[in-house]
Amino acid sequence: MDTALLLLVLLNLIALTFPAAIPPRIPRFLKDRLQITHKEYSYLIRNGYLRPRNYEFTFEAEKDIPVVTDAISRFQEFYKLPVTGELDERTRGVMWEPRCGYPDVGESLHNETVENRAGHHRVRRYDIADGRYKWDSSQITYSLVNFPTRGGIKLSDLRNTIKRAFEVWSDVTPLVFTELHGHEVNQAMVRIAFMKGRHSHDLEHPIFDGPNGDLAHAFSPKSGWGEVNGDIHFDDDDVFTLGNNDRGYNFFQTAAHEIGHALGLDHSNDPEALMWPHYHFMRDFELPDDDIRGVQALYGPNPNPPKRKRKSRKHSKKRTKTSPRVPNVRIDQGPRPKSTLVRQPSKKSYCTSGYSAVTSISGSIYTFKGKFYWRSWRRLLVTPKDGRKIHDKWYHLPANIRASYQRRDGKTVFFRGAKYWVYFGSQMEPGYPRPVAELGLPKGVDAALSKTKAKTFFFKGDQVWRFDERKKSVDNGYPKKIGEVFTGLGDKVTAAFQHDDGNSYLLRGKKYYRVAKGKYEVDPGYPRHFTSDFLGCASVTA
Repeated sequence: MDTALLLLVLLNLIALTFPAAIPPRIPRFLKDRLQITHKEYSYLIRNGYLRPRNYEFTFEAEKDIPVVTDAISRFQEFYKLPVTGELDERTRGVMWEPRCGYPDVGESLHNETVENRAGHHRVRRYDIADGRYKWDSSQITYSLVNFPTRGGIKLSDLRNTIKRAFEVWSDVTPLVFTELHGHEVNQAMVRIAFMKGRHSHDLEHPIFDGPNGDLAHAFSPKSGWGEVNGDIHFDDDDVFTLGNNDRGYNFFQTAAHEIGHALGLDHSNDPEALMWPHYHFMRDFELPDDDIRGVQALYGPNPNPPKRKRKSRKHSKKRTKTSPRVPNVRIDQGPRPKSTLVRQPSKKSYCTSGYSAVTSISGSIYTFKGKFYWRSWRRLLVTPKDGRKIHDKWYHLPANIRASYQRRDGKTVFFRGAKYWVYFGSQMEPGYPRPVAELGLPKGVDAALSKTKAKTFFFKGDQVWRFDERKKSVDNGYPKKIGEVFTGLGDKVTAAFQHDDGNSYLLRGKKYYRVAKGKYEVDPGYPRHFTSDFLGCASVTA
């Protein structure tokens, strides 16, 4: 055995002993064949997509490559990306968003994935590890061990925010949370601390990676981590704030997420859930149904749910800070202003009105009308029937969006009038909005369709433009009449999107046409009603 191969074997053996601290070096043939870096390889291990037994490579490329491609596929499946088993730009972009350091995939999720591939349907998106990791008591104590060195949050505000973050969960369960102080700090069941880098003598303990990576991690109760069971650690290299701004990450949202782990919840693969792995800012925060179902599966519902204290509180506007940055996560999650207590319903039912724009983002369908948007997942509406405000999810994005599509790099592009915006997640990219004219497109496009990896179609009136995403220009010979490119579609498209099934869907008013993957003619049996097929409406009007 040559020296290089012996070294790789030794590294793998060491990694089997300390998988969280020293992930094995990726064999060179895997790196070359899969175009994967050691950082990305370690990410898959750290977040549960490559399990410890997968580290024992045979050092034969044809046998070992499927192990890693399957891990990449698991990651893509979890994040609603096209499942290719390849690390394309879109997959890498999602991989490096700021996130929680708790693994995405535990043993129970591995098992569920196998069952899914065997043809069974997963009933829920939240995960509770079969209820094995939970507290036996409804009386749970917590303590604040130390304080952040960055961000400038006052101690009193920090404690009040932590208290509110625990109330998120006590409002919907029988759990009662009590803070311990002074000499009792280390006796608490959940201890909260701010740490940096390697912060434990235990070599298996996860390590913080500096700013803008893993923001925090937590340990489930009875999970085998000994004296840190139930504890929560925040990366002190990151800046946490009490508002939604460009200075840091909202502490309330991050703390509420980590408390979910400290109660026994794993990550959810519902992008709207609090327990979604990536940091996302939600204005007018209310605990999503997915998280409520998860924690109540462990502890049951609250027999005496509190009245909505928010309705009687005042002065909340003084606490809320907004400014241009943060992903879609809310953070002065203090009491809400009166104007947000009751959502004003849309003038038209979401089942009967048409939409100004429709797009598919990571497997979910988003529809836009005026200043509201609706989201559907697996053809069921998951947002309130009266919608949510667009700027609550995409900060600084205006109302009346006319077209949108998700590029293959994972970024979402929005159009209105003479301008377009580019967002990565819920954060607007620097330098936007920009003029549509620089793309060679007309003002006021009606719809956008990302038909292939390199080609996007834009519609206006009875014409269509084909745009080359690599060259960033309109192809020669365009615009053309819609009917010259898409057979059976007619002369008008008001919205369009390519779904994760590979098919293209083009709308005219309330009806839609389907064009199969790789084709340019409408499938038989269309048009059909969009709201009944994609938003779960029982009936529609013509």
